[in-house]
Amino acid sequence: MEQSDQQDDELEPHDSHESEVPERDKTRSNDAKQSRLPLPNPAANQEGKHFIVADDGWRSPLEVTVTGGDIGNEYAPGDLIAKLASHVHALLRDVGGGFPPMLYAVLPSNSMTLYFGDPQSEEAQGHFPVELILSHAHRVAGLIDLDGDELFAKACEIGAPARRYSELVHFVENERLTLNWRPRDEQVRVLTPQRAAMQYARLTAEPSTRDHHMTIHGTLYRVIAEPQQGRLGTSARGTLGIRLFGWSAKPQSKHRQGRKVLALYLNEEVESSIRAGLIGSAVEATLIIRQPDLGTAIDPEVVELMVDMIKSGPSEQSRLGTSVFDDTINDGPIDE
Repeated sequence: MEQSDQQDDELEPHDSHESEVPERDKTRSNDAKQSRLPLPNPAANQEGKHFIVADDGWRSPLEVTVTGGDIGNEYAPGDLIAKLASHVHALLRDVGGGFPPMLYAVLPSNSMTLYFGDPQSEEAQGHFPVELILSHAHRVAGLIDLDGDELFAKACEIGAPARRYSELVHFVENERLTLNWRPRDEQVRVLTPQRAAMQYARLTAEPSTRDHHMTIHGTLYRVIAEPQQGRLGTSARGTLGIRLFGWSAKPQSKHRQGRKVLALYLNEEVESSIRAGLIGSAVEATLIIRQPDLGTAIDPEVVELMVDMIKSGPSEQSRLGTSVFDDTINDGPIDE
């Protein structure tokens, strides 16, 4: 019996851990578990609360909002928005020396808002450290604030890209739009149709000019008898094209297309000479190269080419000798 009782004692489970942990430590452990549960708080009710989800932190460098005209609360004619985007794109690109802006979104909100920014690469190394479109938008904002001679002086400082601004304000005027120009973290600039009309009139005022005369020789290959206005405000009866001979005097290359010169013609005498049968013939013409005086036009490089006189002239071979492509040499046929 004693041996059996000893075996039962050995089989009875024995928790050595509990025997080693004092009662005081057990109480402290239970209190720590209970302290993890928050006390009931009526203010912790989440009903009716609004939460904001953070984005990646990127905001569009430029927002362009238009109202009025044919713009509806939730829609706008597609061609109108496309033309507006094209004008803004061309303006920012030229002001930035050819750096292209990107259109990221067009959103309606009782108006139409276009969002422009820099090209965004999917690779971190492709991002520019400075947002160029934001800088270009600041320069344009400075034009919207100005009027009269101050506007014109600032446009002359910008130079040829200011022509794009004059095209934008002319578009705003014609479409009867109100344009809000908002660079990021700056106050909005407002361009109304009335303000756009005044700015366009000042930017396109006829400048004082100077003329340079040149006699050219070539073949009259094209005539368009349609009245039009030149880039410097000259009223013309039509345009003509002359393909210059190799030995002819030539205007600067930026004023022609290779050996082709496109020019306005101004008077009835030129038109009568053309009708006398000069098309397709060798001609001699007096070319007027008209340029604006410095500081009187926003684009100092703009020129107008005009023909003041035209008549039958010498052929190209008359000063070059016989061409190797002629089918006769010394009044005889070429041996085949």
